[in-house]
Amino acid sequence: MTDSQPLNTGNFKRLADVFKALSDPRRLLLVGQLATTSTPLRVTELGTCCGVHLSGTSRHLALLRSAGVVRATKVGREVQYTLDVSCLSTLFRQLADQLDACAAAGGVLAPANLQLDEELQP
Repeated sequence: MTDSQPLNTGNFKRLADVFKALSDPRRLLLVGQLATTSTPLRVTELGTCCGVHLSGTSRHLALLRSAGVVRATKVGREVQYTLDVSCLSTLFRQLADQLDACAAAGGVLAPANLQLDEELQP
């Protein structure tokens, strides 16, 4: 296990937003394209990977940005996008740690380790 913090309500919401953002195949293609380069990419460069008009590509990137999956930097009149690897790795590491704790407890997550607000209660 790593030294990451346990998941809390805010992180569950962030994970849900990330999973929603990654649930579209075109957005996954955009993320994959960003993951294969070490340099920021413009919308016009990213648009060629997923067969969507530039306006659609921009909307997909805006959703990925609002979920914290990508970062946008304005350079002159253009916006360049990069994958926010640290955000993703932290969230997924916290989820993996939570699942490891669940497995170590025999498949049951102790309520003390799970911190949910009332709005997330079943």
